Amino acid sequence: MSITRDGGPHPQPDGGPDAVQFGTPPEQWVSYTYEGTGQNVPTVEMTPDGIGFRVMASVDVSTSGTTNAYAGVGLSFLSSSDCIDGTALTGVEFELAGDVGQPSLIVGVVADEDVSTMSGDLRGGCTGGMNMCFGPTAYVDAAAGMHKVPFQMLSGGMPVSKLSLDHIVDVQWQLPGVQIPVADFTISNVQFY
Repeated sequence: MSITRDGGPHPQPDGGPDAVQFGTPPEQWVSYTYEGTGQNVPTVEMTPDGIGFRVMASVDVSTSGTTNAYAGVGLSFLSSSDCIDGTALTGVEFELAGDVGQPSLIVGVVADEDVSTMSGDLRGGCTGGMNMCFGPTAYVDAAAGMHKVPFQMLSGGMPVSKLSLDHIVDVQWQLPGVQIPVADFTISNVQFY
């Protein structure tokens, strides 16, 4: 199941910088960014071919300590069916290019039960705050090329440690929580397999 196809801008209702949108109705994915308190907001822009997005981000451990030392980008599934049923799928794959600023990158897949009810996403099932609700993740090598991340590798979600395959709502990429002055990388050809 291809995620990053038919890409284009997604205007923000609050007048902020455009997000990136993929797919066509009724199954679309839209980008979002997230960062720890005191971190710079990552930026995202569409690749010219419409099958990926460029991420520019940084992590500064000196301004916010290691607790808030994170920055990332994700794609959220927008559909009338609300969630992806991944019970017949094995994992997620993507092509990575550019410089992450570290030898590894964190990849996550999120089910509705790990989305905070405070996030504004009506699918949210976690009643904790934003820092208490997150999907399971895995570290992957940040070398350029195709990367396959089996769902069984993902762990550490909160409040549910493992991925609930029948309720997938997001896919995320996050910088490790160490000093990263500049990360400039591209994610493309994202799909479930």
